[in-house]
Amino acid sequence: SVGIFVLFIGTGKAANILLAWMREQIKSFSMGLLVAAVFVIGVVMFLIPVIPGPPVYLFGGLVICGHPDNESDAGFIQGTIVTIVVSYVLKNVTFWLQHTMFGVQMSNSLAVRQAVGVNGPTMRAVEKILSAGGLTAGKCAILCGAPDWPVSVLCGILRLNVAQCLLGCTPIITFIVPICLTGSFLLKAGRVKDAGEEDPIWDALSSLCMSLSGIIGVVLTVIFMFRIQETVEEHYEELSKPRLDFLELDWLDFKKAKIDAVMEEHSGWNSLGPAAKNYLLVGSGCHMVATFFFLYMDTYCFGTFELTSDINTFDLMEYMKPCGWIACGVFTFGCLWFFCGFKAKLGAAAKNALARAEQDLAAQEDEWKKARMAEIEAANAS
Repeated sequence: SVGIFVLFIGTGKAANILLAWMREQIKSFSMGLLVAAVFVIGVVMFLIPVIPGPPVYLFGGLVICGHPDNESDAGFIQGTIVTIVVSYVLKNVTFWLQHTMFGVQMSNSLAVRQAVGVNGPTMRAVEKILSAGGLTAGKCAILCGAPDWPVSVLCGILRLNVAQCLLGCTPIITFIVPICLTGSFLLKAGRVKDAGEEDPIWDALSSLCMSLSGIIGVVLTVIFMFRIQETVEEHYEELSKPRLDFLELDWLDFKKAKIDAVMEEHSGWNSLGPAAKNYLLVGSGCHMVATFFFLYMDTYCFGTFELTSDINTFDLMEYMKPCGWIACGVFTFGCLWFFCGFKAKLGAAAKNALARAEQDLAAQEDEWKKARMAEIEAANAS
């Protein structure tokens, strides 16, 4: 439910409002300064993990094509071309930044590498696909079809060659173009309506481009999921073979599995006290209610505000309907009740069992690693 809240409210609602506000602040800039501002804003937005690429590309199309210098037909075409070029450069620059600033730095952390699962067959299959030189279907599909921030940071964590990754991002232009055109055509449709004319072609073209970008996104997702599964099946023996450079990660996985088993044993329903059960039931119930409101009663919770809307007409008290305030309040209460109360009420038995498990694992570590080294040597010998 936390993920749904972040994606639904943070990405789906707040991002549109924020970008619309930014559009209002920079609309009076000169054309050159406006392009620079769009680029900088795009970089900042891309560096936020939950912000996807499409709203940023759409924002660029609305802002650049909306500049007074681009009101003529020739200016409209010029603005659209500039938007596409800026968006493509933006994608590549932010990929490099995410790869280098975040991914490469995170690659030094065992905890991060364990959380990503770089030693597992699936992630090793992804690494195998992305390590291929040139342009391959699987490589391009992963780099262009997977979420922007996670895939670029993953490439850095895996320490993949950034130049080869950027080469694999080249087909993203096929996704960027229809998104930028969507914004341009939406703006053109608004101008036609403001002039008191009727020409539904621009709305139709905007919908067509948006649909096309959605289809491209789905196709890329299907391709990269198929290629990953195919690679795992074809090279499973190689991908599951233990490796010396994964020794510490394998130990952390073993340790985590043991600790999780202890926690599951002592945090099962029958092991919980009345207070812990209360916190768990109430907290989970609040999250379920809030999620239902967010997903299935959206129109009763929030008003309508698109990226193309005028920020000057936005009023938070009108946008947030009573059901929306209630849902957000229930969600917040559920988080506080669950995370503060349930964690504190697991009881001394669970804490003592966890401490004993930590001590046992510390005593086993050297022997386990020796046995794992023997497995690695045997695997390499064969």
